[in-house]
Amino acid sequence: MFKGRKTLVLLDELAQYAARLEAARPNGAEQLAAFLLSLHGWARTHSGLVVVVTLASQSDAFARQTRHIVSLLSQVRGAEVSEAEAEAIAERAPGDAQSVVARDATPVVPVQAAELSRVLAKRLFTSIDSSAADAAAERYRELYARSSAALPDEAVRPDYLGRIQSHYPFHPTFLQFLNSKLATVETFQGTRGVLRLLALVVRNLWTKRQSVPMVHTAHVDLREPRIVDEILGRTRSGELKTVLDTDVGGPDTGMLAIGRSRAEIADGRNPHPAGFPLHELAWRTVFLHSLVGRAEGLGSKIFGITERDALFETSFPDLTPPQVETALREIENTAFYLRVDRDHGRYFASLEPSINRALAEIREGLRDEPVNQLLAVTARKIVAAENALFRVVPDVGAPEHLPDNTGRSVLGIVSLDVDRLDPTAVVETKGPREARVQQNVVFLLVPETVFLEGDTWSEDRVQRAREARNRIVDLARMVLALRRLKAKPEDFGIRAEQLLRDDFDARMRERELANRRDRALPLPVLPVGLIGQRRTQGDQPGRRGRRRRRARRAAAIASGRRRDDPERPRNDQRGADHPRPAVL
Repeated sequence: MFKGRKTLVLLDELAQYAARLEAARPNGAEQLAAFLLSLHGWARTHSGLVVVVTLASQSDAFARQTRHIVSLLSQVRGAEVSEAEAEAIAERAPGDAQSVVARDATPVVPVQAAELSRVLAKRLFTSIDSSAADAAAERYRELYARSSAALPDEAVRPDYLGRIQSHYPFHPTFLQFLNSKLATVETFQGTRGVLRLLALVVRNLWTKRQSVPMVHTAHVDLREPRIVDEILGRTRSGELKTVLDTDVGGPDTGMLAIGRSRAEIADGRNPHPAGFPLHELAWRTVFLHSLVGRAEGLGSKIFGITERDALFETSFPDLTPPQVETALREIENTAFYLRVDRDHGRYFASLEPSINRALAEIREGLRDEPVNQLLAVTARKIVAAENALFRVVPDVGAPEHLPDNTGRSVLGIVSLDVDRLDPTAVVETKGPREARVQQNVVFLLVPETVFLEGDTWSEDRVQRAREARNRIVDLARMVLALRRLKAKPEDFGIRAEQLLRDDFDARMRERELANRRDRALPLPVLPVGLIGQRRTQGDQPGRRGRRRRRARRAAAIASGRRRDDPERPRNDQRGADHPRPAVL
C-alpha cells in the first residue's frame, strides 16, 4: 500500500477508538490490539515507516470526558450507556492496545510543563523581547518583596524570578489558572481551549492598546462578548451571566436599571490613584475562579480562591496587594452575589441572593420622610436633654426656636435640614425685631453641612459639606434597611439562619450612624460676643479669652466629654438613656 514511500501513520486519541470499538463489538478492544500488533510488526521490518500513537496520561485519560464518552458509546450501541458503564469500558478498553504499543514504543512527552508558556507565546507572538521580560521580572521582585507577608511563599522564592522571565508576557498564576482549573473542564478542550482563550485575550488587549506589565487573570476582559461566550459556554456556566453583569461588569451591565456594576460603584466611591478599575479587576479574578468545581462548592479545592492567592494573582507593580485587599474586603459590603466564606477562607460567586442585594432593594424603596425622621431622632441623642448646665433645644433653624429668660444656659442643636444660618441673629434676637435678653448664655452646635452667615466657603469646603450630608443620609438609609430586613427577612428572600451566619447586627450600624452624626457637629458656636462678630459692653480681650475657655468647658460637660458634671454617669453606668458622648 505504501509503495516504498516514506510514511507517517498517526493514530490520535487511541483510547477513544478502543472504547468505541469495545462498545460496538464483543472483544472489540482485543481486535484493535491485534491490528496494532500487525502494524508494528510491519513497521519493524520496513524502513521509511513511522507509527505515532497519542495517549492521554493515566490521570486524565477520561476523567475530563465522561459525558463525551457516554454520548459516543451510546451512539455506537444505539442504546443508552450509563456513566458507570462508560467509565468501566473506557478504563478496560485501552489496556491491551497500550500493552502492544509499549513493546516497541519510544515514549515522548511533546511539551513539558515548564515549556508550555514558551509554546503558547510562540503560537501567539512573532517574538518575545527578553530585555522586557527581565525588566518586568525585576519590577515584580520589588513588588513582592515589599508585600511578602500578604502573599504566598512562592512569590518571594529566588526561583520565581526565573519563572516570571520564562512565562513572559503571561504571569505564571494566569497560566496556572488556565491549565489547572479551566482546562480540567471536559468541554474546554484542554490546551486547545487555553490557546483559543489566550488568542482572544491578547487580541482584545492589542486592539484596545491596553498597557499591562504582564497578562494576569484579571486582564481577561469580561465585558467583551466573544470572551464571555467562550468562557461561560465552554464551562457551561451560563447561569452566572447575571452574577457577572451585576457584580463584576459584563457585556450587558449597561442594560441594568442602575447602568453600572457593583464593582463600578465601589470604584466610584474609592477610585484608584492611577485610574485602574481596582474593584472590577479584583472581583473579576474571584468570578473566574468560581467557574470550576461549582457542583461540589466549597468542598472542592478548585472552587473559589483564597485571599492570599487573589492578592498574588491580581496585583502588579502599579496595583499593589494592599489595594487589592481593600477591593476584596469591599465584597462583603457591596457585592450582591460574590461573597467570602471565613470558615474556608475563600472568595467565590454564588447564585443565592445575598444580604447586600436585599438591603440595596430596601434602600432604593425608602422615602425621604423616614430617613429625615431617623436623622432628627439621632441628633437629639447627641447631648442628654437633662443635665446640670444646659437646657438643650434640638431642631433649631431660626431665632424663635430658642427660648429666652430661662435662668440657665441654652444649648441649641441646629437641624440638619438647615442650609444657612445667621448665628448673630439667633444669639441677639428671639424673633423678628425682638431683642434677646440673655444673649451670653446661648450656645449652638452647628453641623458642618450648614453655612454660617459671614463665613467664606471655598469650592473644596462646599464639596466637603455635600459629601458629609450624603454620608449621613446614606448611613441613615442603611440603618432603616437593616431594621426592616431584621424584622422580616423572608419578605426579601433571605432566610433567618442566613442573618445569623453572616453576623447581621443592626445595632452596630446604628452606633456607626451616631458616630457619623457626631462628626457632623465638630465644634460649638460660642456666644456672638466671643467669636469676634461683635464685642459686648465690658468685654476686654483677656476676659474674652477666659470666657471662651469657660464656654468650651461648659459645652464639653454638656456633651459628656468632661467629668465635672456630677450627673454624668460613669462608663459602667451608661445604658439606653445615656448614649455614648458626642465627639465635639
